[in-house]
Amino acid sequence: MSCLSVFLYLSTSVHIYNTYRYVVDKSIGNSGGMGGLFGPLYAIGKAFPFPEAQPYKKSWQYTAFGKFGALAQKLASLKK
Repeated sequence: MSCLSVFLYLSTSVHIYNTYRYVVDKSIGNSGGMGGLFGPLYAIGKAFPFPEAQPYKKSWQYTAFGKFGALAQKLASLKK
């Protein structure tokens, strides 16, 4: 999502300008959840090659740990 600038003048004229397509809501669109410079570059296929400039992906270890924690919580609630 990007922003528009709206200028209202006292002479009853309205001017709408597109403001440089800056990523405002990182959860919408094709920016990969990144903002600033990294989001638009990723969206046009020109992302930097280092990991911080790529969209976040959970590792298999993090996913497994999260599932283990959820299972432990369910087992704890069944004991009560």
